[in-house]
Amino acid sequence: MKTTENASVKDAAVYFFTLLVVLVLLNLLMGGIHRPVLQYFRGEAVDFGTYWQEARLSTRLLLAFIIALLFALNRYRKAKKGLAKDQNTGTKPAD
Repeated sequence: MKTTENASVKDAAVYFFTLLVVLVLLNLLMGGIHRPVLQYFRGEAVDFGTYWQEARLSTRLLLAFIIALLFALNRYRKAKKGLAKDQNTGTKPAD
């Protein structure tokens, strides 16, 4: 039973990091990360200070981290609850 619980932890961790990467990329694209990148490739002076203030990117990245963490914890809780039900009924969890 320990290996099944470890699998649910790994599943929640993979889910967390996948969701976090998707949310971060979405925030970067919607926040206009392309502006400083384009300035860099054009050879212009890149001012990241005003970019971070304008886009408030750090706040949105923190929010993305919190959302991904909550979803992953919810997924782990549901998986653990499913394991507890299987222990009570004596049946094996479905793969």
